[in-house]
Formats: sequence, C-alpha cells, structure tokens
Amino acid sequence: MVQEVMIDLPGRSEVVTEDADEGDPVAAADHDERDHAQRAAERRERVDSRAALLDATVAGEAVDPAWAPGSEKKIVDAFAAEASPGAGLRAVTCKTTLCVAEIEHPEGSKRGVGGTRWGKVFRFPHTFVVYHPPGPDEPARSVAYLARDGYRLPK
Repeated sequence: MVQEVMIDLPGRSEVVTEDADEGDPVAAADHDERDHAQRAAERRERVDSRAALLDATVAGEAVDPAWAPGSEKKIVDAFAAEASPGAGLRAVTCKTTLCVAEIEHPEGSKRGVGGTRWGKVFRFPHTFVVYHPPGPDEPARSVAYLARDGYRLPK
C-alpha cells in the first residue's frame, strides 16, 4: 500500500461543519478555520510520531549485505529515471527490512500539484512519504520510508 502524506496541508476547507452557526457566515468561517487548524496539528503530530518511529527502526537495524546495496541502487536508478528536473537525491540508506530516501525538491516546486509520487517511482510494496516544506535555509524535501518485499512499515 502506498501512502503519501504532506505535512503542510493545503488551504483550509471551504466546507462549513454541521455544528457551525449557519446564520453567521463569519462565525462559520472562523469555526471552520479553527477546525482545520486543529486537524492539521493532529495530523502533523501523527506524521511526526510515525516518522520518528521509522527513523528509530532504521537506526536499530543492521545492514543486510545481500539486499541493501541492490535496493539502494534500485532507488538511485528509479530516481534518475523519473525525478523532476532540479530534484536531488540527498541520501539513500537501506538496512535489513527498510530503506530511507531523502529527496530535495527544486526551488519553487509545487508539491501536490504535478508533484512526483515517490512511492510509485521507487516501486516498493509499502511506502510512507513525508513532505517537509522549505525552511529559511532549507529547500523543500521529501523523506520516503520503504519496506522490503514481505515486510510492512511499523505503525
């Protein structure tokens, strides 16, 4: 199963929730904005928590010398064949059951609008991709966690 998650959620929903005050559009929009902000914060917390678990799992694994180098090459080759112009592969690490690929996005790229679906590019059976928006001194990047055939990503 491929799952891609963006930490920076798109613009707020225009849907007014059922419990909003339908007679006051300003109150309804304010309620919707708070609801969206709360959902975004909860989702960010879940994503950050899972990414931390995946990072810890990868850090605790030994390297399988029969599998890891070939899997790293598979990731590098897939990236070279299908990456957007200007994107860069910062790092690729494979251990025993998991790989992590960190992708740097070109400046000004629009994630989610014509963005690359890394889970499909790398062709691993179970993938979790976390998008990190650009920071003051950091470009936008994605971190793809990839599980080896026969394994699932920890939850």
